[in-house]
Amino acid sequence: MAQILRKLRKTQKIVGTSIYVLALIYFLSVEFEAKYLLPVFSQGWEPLKDIIFPTGISFPYGELVVFLVLLPIIAEKEKLVKVVWIPIVIAGLIVMITMELIIGLLHAPFANTFYFPFVKALELVTYLGIVEHLEIFTYLLLIGGGLIKITVFLYAAQVVLTQLFKVKQKSWHVLILMVVVYLLSLYRSENVAEHLYVGLKLVPYYLHIPLQFIVPLILAVVIFLKTRMRNA
Repeated sequence: MAQILRKLRKTQKIVGTSIYVLALIYFLSVEFEAKYLLPVFSQGWEPLKDIIFPTGISFPYGELVVFLVLLPIIAEKEKLVKVVWIPIVIAGLIVMITMELIIGLLHAPFANTFYFPFVKALELVTYLGIVEHLEIFTYLLLIGGGLIKITVFLYAAQVVLTQLFKVKQKSWHVLILMVVVYLLSLYRSENVAEHLYVGLKLVPYYLHIPLQFIVPLILAVVIFLKTRMRNA
C-alpha cells in the first residue's frame, strides 16, 4: 500500500503541475477573450439556484463516502483538521479556472452546445500557427486524474469489504474489484446522452439527496431520541 501511495503522490504532482502550466498557457493565448467573462452575474443570482440544487450540492457523493471510510484509519487526526480545507480550496480553484477558460475561449452560449466544452475549447488554441491540438494534454490529464480517483475508490471499497466480511486485506481483492467495476461500466449506459441524463437528472434526486441528507437526518433523530429515552 505504501508503494501505491507514493506512486499516487507522484502522479498528483505531475497532474497538478500540468494543470497550472496549461492554464497559464491557455489564458495567454490569442483565442482567449476576456470580454466573454463580462458582465459578471448579468442575470443576477437566480440562475445559481438551478446550478446548486440538486446537482451542485449533492455531486461529490462518492468522494464523501470515500473520506468517511479513510478518515477513521488516519493515525494523526488532530493534524487532519488543520489541513483538510486545503484540497477543498484547491479543487474549487481548479473548477473555477476551468470554467473561466471555457467561457473565455468559447463564450457561454456556444459552450452550452457541447457535451464536453473544455475539450472543444482547447481544440481552438494554437500558437504561432504551428502548435495545434493541445487538447491531447487534456486527455492525458483526464487519464491521470481518473487513475488517481479510481485507485482511491478501489482502496476504499477494499477497506469496506474486508471490514464487512471480517477478512484480511489481500492483493487479489483489488483485482476482483477492478473486474467488477469494469463489467458494471459496460452496462451503466449505452451512450453519452443517457449517461448524462442518468447522472444529472435521476441519480441526484433518487440516490444522492436521500443518502446524503434524508437518511442521515432520520438517523440523527433516532439516535437523539434513543439517547433521551436512555437518560430519562
